[in-house]
Amino acid sequence: MSTFLAGFYILYITNYLTTDRQQALNSLAINTKNEIERVLTRGYDDVQFIANSHSFNVQTHLSGELLDSLNLIQETYGIYDDIVVLDLDGNVISSTTYSYHDQFGKKDWFKKARDGSVVVSNAHMILDKSLPVINYLAPIRSTDGNITAVVSIQYPLDHLWDITDKISTNKKLNIYLLNPFGMYIVHPDKKMIFSRANDDLPLSGFSSKDGVIEYETKDDRQMIGGYSKMFDSVDYMGEGWTVVVEESRDQYLAVIKNSYIILGLSSVILILLIILLYFKLNSWFIVPIDVLQKGINSVKEADFTTPVHLAGNDEMSELAKGIDQMRLAMKSFTHRLKGANSRINRLLTVRTQFINRIAHDLRTPLVPILTLLPLIERKITEKKQKEIMTIILNNVTYLNALISDTLSLSRMDSGKIKYSPEQIDVLDLLSSIIKSNEPVFKKSGTTVVMGIQKKIPSIYADRNSIIEVLENMITNALKYMASGGKISFSAETKKDSVLFCIKDSGIGIPKEDIQKVFEEFYRVDKSHHEKSSGLGLAICQR
Repeated sequence: MSTFLAGFYILYITNYLTTDRQQALNSLAINTKNEIERVLTRGYDDVQFIANSHSFNVQTHLSGELLDSLNLIQETYGIYDDIVVLDLDGNVISSTTYSYHDQFGKKDWFKKARDGSVVVSNAHMILDKSLPVINYLAPIRSTDGNITAVVSIQYPLDHLWDITDKISTNKKLNIYLLNPFGMYIVHPDKKMIFSRANDDLPLSGFSSKDGVIEYETKDDRQMIGGYSKMFDSVDYMGEGWTVVVEESRDQYLAVIKNSYIILGLSSVILILLIILLYFKLNSWFIVPIDVLQKGINSVKEADFTTPVHLAGNDEMSELAKGIDQMRLAMKSFTHRLKGANSRINRLLTVRTQFINRIAHDLRTPLVPILTLLPLIERKITEKKQKEIMTIILNNVTYLNALISDTLSLSRMDSGKIKYSPEQIDVLDLLSSIIKSNEPVFKKSGTTVVMGIQKKIPSIYADRNSIIEVLENMITNALKYMASGGKISFSAETKKDSVLFCIKDSGIGIPKEDIQKVFEEFYRVDKSHHEKSSGLGLAICQR
């Protein structure tokens, strides 16, 4: 498997480097083309400007003023070796450099300029100096818009040689510029200018706008070349010029080999840097973060015995000091909190014992009183005495209920109540509670309505506690509701719980009292103090 992966990696890198080198040749051809095209396109713009500038008058050539104007223009631009004004038959009216004899009138590019176009000629040779040139031609118009002459500016292609020589310096590359007839316009060997390239370059391979081709020369040299075609934006008589950047296959493979070596060395250096960086990061960040994490986890788990320490004076060590100070503060606070909790627990124990003792001492005489008072009440016949006895019985009953509620709260606070959870059918539970309270409902004329969600699940809870809560809620509703009222019972599922709801038609609870109804001994309607201990809802909440 590892051999396969290594082979795949080598194949991938080889393909990548080969493609990268080919793209480099193609990019160099495109960049060279763009630079040459930029220079040549400038002449296209210059000839239009000269033709339209009206800085000279063709009709004044006999006086020499036209030639003076042309010389001034040539001197201003500095890159054109001749500026010529021609009549509409192609005859030279004035020229800054050469004497021409019937060289323009038969040229297609002159005819196009005479017809109103701005034209770039194909490359050709000036026989006087054996210099390859191109001409830019534009029509000269009179003030009424009629074409009166043609101006031609001549650009020597040796300027392009400077561009290609500069690009190919120290790169062991050959850069060619071919015209559409397959002739060299630019060549490292100037003797090859205007010779045909058919023997060395596969001209038919230049099928697309740009690309890469491989070929063999007539002397059996294997070559690779990137190419790019020129002139898309101007009216160019010689369209089809092609820039070729050529490299021998041996040099091409040598570059790839060097790239292998550089890539290999870079990979080794990168791996070493990664390893070094790992150990540095481990000492700078990973180890300190691990120490800080362990310290935080210890504090979170209430283990305040392990100190948190990092050597140094950087941000990490300062953070470690802060965590350690927090550990010490938490340790001190926890110690004080444990002491306070211990004291509170002792006080709660004393309070519970006190309440239990008081409740026992109070309940001992109450039991015979509650037993005897009803018997005495039945034997009294005088109305006034009977009313007094009823008041006594109600207050004793209230006192007994208060003692029972106080004991219940005390047991809850002390955690001595033991719960016995079981599966409880909700419908059966509510039905049994309503049935046990039927005498009370009938006596007060209360209408009972029960609405339970269909297929409500059973609950797992302590039955006695649920009954006590619901009974307290019913008692509370009856106390604050006039005779002939209505109580509604309902139960529905809420996520994984069952919600019991008891609604009554009583006086309701003011908004300002809603947050206080579960406080001990708090009563909303103080007029009911003789009936209420103020502990029922507190017990429900617990």
